[in-house]
Amino acid sequence: MAVLVVIGVDESGRRDILAIEPMQNESEATYKELFQGLKDRGLKDTWLVVSDAHKGLVKAVQTSFIGCSWQRCKVHFMHNILAHLPAKGKAAFADRL
Repeated sequence: MAVLVVIGVDESGRRDILAIEPMQNESEATYKELFQGLKDRGLKDTWLVVSDAHKGLVKAVQTSFIGCSWQRCKVHFMHNILAHLPAKGKAAFADRL
């Protein structure tokens, strides 16, 4: 099970939690359902989504928010890199950050 937290940032930089949703599985369909629910509640003018690189999520962003940009989350990216390094490499990598 996954618990998704959606945070919106407005033009002034104010952040609001828009949704906290448990999901049995992560798929394009479940993300589309989540995004449609947000739009039904009034979400509009979505310009950028920052998330992990789940393929279903990326596809759902592309079809749910036409013209919206997607960016991979730096924290998820770093976790993905570190998962493939041996312990010795992780320490050397962390020293360079």
